[in-house]
Amino acid sequence: MKVELKLFMSLRKNRNSKYQFEIEAESTPLVLASLAQIDPKEVKIVLVNGKVQNMNFTLYENDVVSFFPAVGGG
Repeated sequence: MKVELKLFMSLRKNRNSKYQFEIEAESTPLVLASLAQIDPKEVKIVLVNGKVQNMNFTLYENDVVSFFPAVGGG
């Protein structure tokens, strides 16, 4: 099945901002992190189709997954 992965902020460093992956059914964002060579510890927020999920959420055909790092500020 096809899914899209979008990376934001520091996760884009030395990477593309968007990826298209063909993955197995019942895969998770954790699988996408591995395919994009991202340490899951770097990902603090996972959105699937705009809704907050976790790295073990089951993905479906045409899902759009977004990864965000920790955001700091003051």
